[in-house]
Amino acid sequence: MKKQLLLSCLLVSAFAANAQVAPKAKPETLVAGKQYVLVNRAQSATQYMSRTSWDGALYFLGESDSKYANHAFTAVLNSDDTWSFTIPSTETVETGEYNDNGEPITEVVPVTLYMGIPAGTDNLNIKTKNPVAWTVTASEDYEGFYRLTAGNGNNENCVGRQLHLNAGVQYFVISEPVNGGSWYPDYAGGATLTGEYDDNDEEIIIINDYTSFNWGFLQVENVPAYYADLKYSGAINKFHADYCDMEDYGEGFLATYQAVAKLYNEAEDADALEEAGILDMMNAKVALYEEIEAAIMLNEDDNAVLAAAIATAQNVFKTQTAAAEVGAATQTLKQAETDYSLGTGDITSLGANMSFEDLSAQGGAPTSGSGPAPAGWNVYINGTQQEAGANVTSFPWHGVNADAEGEPMDGNYAFGLWVQAVPTYEISQTIEGLETGTYEITAGLMAGAQGGNLRITTQRIFGNLNSTYFAGEEAYNLDELDDSEVYDFAGNDPTVNTDRILYPVTVNAFVYDGTLTFGVRTDGNTAAAIGSVGTAGSGWFKVDNFHITKLGYKAEDAVSIYNHYAEKLDWYIGAA
Repeated sequence: MKKQLLLSCLLVSAFAANAQVAPKAKPETLVAGKQYVLVNRAQSATQYMSRTSWDGALYFLGESDSKYANHAFTAVLNSDDTWSFTIPSTETVETGEYNDNGEPITEVVPVTLYMGIPAGTDNLNIKTKNPVAWTVTASEDYEGFYRLTAGNGNNENCVGRQLHLNAGVQYFVISEPVNGGSWYPDYAGGATLTGEYDDNDEEIIIINDYTSFNWGFLQVENVPAYYADLKYSGAINKFHADYCDMEDYGEGFLATYQAVAKLYNEAEDADALEEAGILDMMNAKVALYEEIEAAIMLNEDDNAVLAAAIATAQNVFKTQTAAAEVGAATQTLKQAETDYSLGTGDITSLGANMSFEDLSAQGGAPTSGSGPAPAGWNVYINGTQQEAGANVTSFPWHGVNADAEGEPMDGNYAFGLWVQAVPTYEISQTIEGLETGTYEITAGLMAGAQGGNLRITTQRIFGNLNSTYFAGEEAYNLDELDDSEVYDFAGNDPTVNTDRILYPVTVNAFVYDGTLTFGVRTDGNTAAAIGSVGTAGSGWFKVDNFHITKLGYKAEDAVSIYNHYAEKLDWYIGAA
């Protein structure tokens, strides 16, 4: 079977739409007396069965949050060929005796809880003390999976109906129309209401996707291996679907797909899958593709040196699959782009996501809620770098959306944040390999008023030791500004009553060690800005369209930084 599968992968054309690896891991045959957890055919490789502490409801959580091992149930085959699923528990009961104070004496006794859907609800839980029956039927759609039909002991409105996931593919439910079931008609995969009714006066529904009606049983010790296999097979098939049909690039992507499919089919266990470096190979190929596309866009004047570097990278893309070789080609091309950009003076392309149009860090969609650092950027709160990909949940809004405008705006989106008490905050990134000298950084910044209240504090664009504050010098209490920076002022009007308009801010940053770290800094220090009213959100901002130009070496820029710190040193010595 493996050889046949591999052969089909190797023979498929570069534009085949239906090639995929078949997951090797399957759920287990249901056996009476064994303990299991539930998996679902529609769920991802990162979601595990869990159970609420307050009502015992079953649902899916991320691997790090789920306690699936604590919620395993025992399969019980009933005399009528239905199944029950039980978990041992305890309860406190009165013994009928009393202590010297006349208080009833209690004891903890064992009790068996059944998995089912009690009256008054339509989501699965494990808290019923009375027997609950299920009809378990082998699925005709997926090998190793079953359909679960509610029997006696369940909510009577759910009896005869099949268990599935809700549309959010998280909760284990039976959508039922009687008494306004909370999930009805919220079928996973979608449901179409026909407007027609059956003999029981229930509306006839067309279910668009039955995938989540398929359930599997896994013993606890086999859960990690099952999900590891699902993780890799799913990633490989997504890689094929996303990239192998691409014009100009399909051949190179297909070569990598064939290589990782072979490694997947030859791997004997989860450890072998990890050691094979499958994900590294696919990620490296995607990174090289993106770098080639970026280089082509950069080379508008058809520079011969950069064109040659692009051609070399394209050849590696078509012929190589090893992550190390593909990754090396990406770095070589990046250096060629750096050399080219330095020669033209405009090095904006060396930065990442400079206009915040890449929404991949927040799931590919704009957000007005709590999101992570945008792709390519780092976030520091009170001096601590935030974990990559983690939402800044302490902020009601932290992310990229379209709620900005103004002359400096580029593209559709801008980054911003709002929180009632703005902490010491920085969003930044670093470019390396630069020549010593001055680099002009420009961006659009919103740091004005809102609802008639002045919320300006210390919002500024910075680069290395240099920074430029949003407004004019007269708007600030200089004693409250950061003396670790050589600062200037953009001169924008801080009283403009808007929370959308971006205004230009420019800082000339001096690079002395080959690296340029740049971005936005702010805090909620209302004492720093004259006239700041200190209301909620003071210090918030929106930003977009970073642009960097190499100005060359200017001795006076280096001297100004030296003089700044020399003056501070003299002050400290005198004060001491």
